[in-house]
Amino acid sequence: MKTMNYSWLGFLIPVLTVSLCLFFAGCNEEAKVDSKEAYQPKMEEHQMVEEIPVPTNLLEIRKEIGYPKTARESGIEGKVILRIKVDKEGSYSEHKVLVSDHILLQEAVEAQLPKLTFEPAKDKGVAVPFWVNIPFSFKLLD
Repeated sequence: MKTMNYSWLGFLIPVLTVSLCLFFAGCNEEAKVDSKEAYQPKMEEHQMVEEIPVPTNLLEIRKEIGYPKTARESGIEGKVILRIKVDKEGSYSEHKVLVSDHILLQEAVEAQLPKLTFEPAKDKGVAVPFWVNIPFSFKLLD
């Protein structure tokens, strides 16, 4: 009986894999921007920048949040971790809740977010929008 030599598959499989990846990547490509229009890159949640945003008034915001009275009286402790989008001017733009141990704590934090300001993120010396995570902890003292 004659045996077949399939050694060429070791070469063909990686070539086909790369070709398919390139094909599907091309299919998902967005329409090209007209050369007369200014190019505005999309801000990705996981982009890299040279300088991340730095809060300029976080201590004041934490003082304004304080400890929600109802939460304190009910013995509620916990943390709220938010993913905050900082625009290129360094202002709060929007947020996503990553962790919330209690709605009372979350609401107290969210009420103060519009007042939060930052030194904006910079990439190649240009201010850019950027997402940053900020934790807020609530712990009752004895």
